[in-house]
Formats: sequence, C-alpha cells, structure tokens
Amino acid sequence: MMSHSAMNPYIKVNKSISMIDTSIDIKIIGLHPYQEIEIRAKRISYGIKQFYLGSYAKFRANAEGVVHLAEQAPLSGTYSGVDGMGLFWSLEIIGEVNELEPTDEKQDPLSPQTVTLTLLIEDEVVNEI
Repeated sequence: MMSHSAMNPYIKVNKSISMIDTSIDIKIIGLHPYQEIEIRAKRISYGIKQFYLGSYAKFRANAEGVVHLAEQAPLSGTYSGVDGMGLFWSLEIIGEVNELEPTDEKQDPLSPQTVTLTLLIEDEVVNEI
C-alpha cells in the first residue's frame, strides 16, 4: 500500500464554468506512476422532484503519475472508452433528495447546474472540487 499524502494528488480542470456543449478538460495530477484512482461526479437534478445524479470511473495513472480523462479509457465505471466528458453524460439517478435535507432551495431546471468532482484513492477522499 503506497502513501498518497506525500504527493498531494488533485483534480485539475481547464475551466470551472462551462456551457453544456463545451468540453471540460479533466486531469488528475500528482499521483504515483501507475497508481489506481477513482473519480466521481455528483449533482442534484432539479425539476418536479429533486434527484441525486452520480457517475464514476476508475483509472490507472500513466508513468508520469497523471490521469487525463480525454486520453484514457477507464478501467471500469459508468462509461467505457476514451471520453473526456464521460462522467457528465453517464450521470445516473442514485437517489431522491429528501425534503428534509438542505439544498439550494427550489431551483429552475434550466438554471446552471453545479457538478462536484471527487477524487478517491483506496476509498479515501483526497480532493474535491
């Protein structure tokens, strides 16, 4: 078992705000060579009911300790094949938002949506944006 704390791996995106038809370039930086990681995406879908949507992909870093979603196919996940936007289009319903849970109030389904990206190594969250 390798320690990941010395490397401080993190998620790097080329833009934090994007239109739905514009790609976002996602990389995981600061990994050990060939280290396996999991990246998850999660958001709330607003409409008549509110649902949690989630997706994930597991990757192995390259020799430089980098995972580049636009250049690598996941080992497993909610999508397959090389697809830099796979985490976004493969979002699936993972649960209904409980009305007692705090959310961003009722939101127009056409308003901008926030997606949280989470990096896990050995099932431990090490970075989230």
